[in-house]
Amino acid sequence: MSSDRPLIYLIAGEPSGDALGANLMVALTRRSRGAARFAGIGGEQMASLGLQSLFPIDDLAVIGVAEVLPRAANILRRVKEAVADIQTRQPDILVTIDSSGFNWRVAQRLRRARADLPIIHYVAPMVWAWRAGRAARMARWYDQLLTLLPFEPPYFTKVGLATSYVGHPVVETGADKGDGAGFRRRHGIAPDAKAIAVLPGSRRGEVRTLLPIFGEALACLAARYPGLVAVVPVPATVEDPVTVTTQRWPLRSVILRGPAEKYDGFAACDVALAASGTVDLSTATPTVYVRPFMTIGHLPADTKLIRVRGPLANSSVDVNTYTVYIRPFYDEANNIGQLTLFSQPNTVYTLNGATYVGNEGLSK
Repeated sequence: MSSDRPLIYLIAGEPSGDALGANLMVALTRRSRGAARFAGIGGEQMASLGLQSLFPIDDLAVIGVAEVLPRAANILRRVKEAVADIQTRQPDILVTIDSSGFNWRVAQRLRRARADLPIIHYVAPMVWAWRAGRAARMARWYDQLLTLLPFEPPYFTKVGLATSYVGHPVVETGADKGDGAGFRRRHGIAPDAKAIAVLPGSRRGEVRTLLPIFGEALACLAARYPGLVAVVPVPATVEDPVTVTTQRWPLRSVILRGPAEKYDGFAACDVALAASGTVDLSTATPTVYVRPFMTIGHLPADTKLIRVRGPLANSSVDVNTYTVYIRPFYDEANNIGQLTLFSQPNTVYTLNGATYVGNEGLSK
């Protein structure tokens, strides 16, 4: 280190990374006996520990092509700003947390500009599920990788990237030890009332897609279970749209801002309705997960052939089939895009639960 008070530069691009970054700051402060200094980019939890973010992480909390493309110029500008800030501050080490779309661009540029800077990435990409080639790409830019799951290191060490399993934060946060009874008393929820945790995500795009679906589901549940209460933890990145939407729901909603009562709220609930993501391991409550997958919808005004990719859900070598989940995309008027399928006469596929052959079921 360059001094007795090392400067650690952290970059977290979304609320889940902000939570990881805050835990890391606490641990490094304790480990260094208060000597560590921090700079970088983070959200409300890292700010509560004294980090002055270079810019709001709202600019980076995007997902999918539909959200990225309209904001690509701004994101690339933020990459340049981050690189310039790091070069000016000359930190002893850089730690990028998740958000590979942004962080890897920063790491790639810094590796070319400053070969002596130790660069660590926290949270491994799921190369064990898809796009395995990302491991080798990371090895060119990073000195060390920290993983959340114990089986992940071998996927990266075999391509020359030093990798350490550090554990999942859910183990340390006490997610399974919330005070549900106390939460109900504080918020006036009767002991016998049904409560549902509602977690529509932390990115504006997924929230925009899932909130209407969640609202319909909650309307059905409220009719079946009178007195049902929704408990809605909301990160700062999507606080406004979530708060406005919950006011229209036909049931009482308890909005939780910040992490203070989140796990107590989980413990108070009988079930959860959640966007698939980091929350998967954060709640011990039985949970229904929802992903914003592609549906056939409005055709954009300017039709053009694009390559659409999504995570491989399953495959069968025996019958030569595969399933790909694809997230929605939108045109400039905010209409959902239409997916065009090129099929053979013997192609078998499923749309909205119905099975078709050839061109059956496809919109013209």
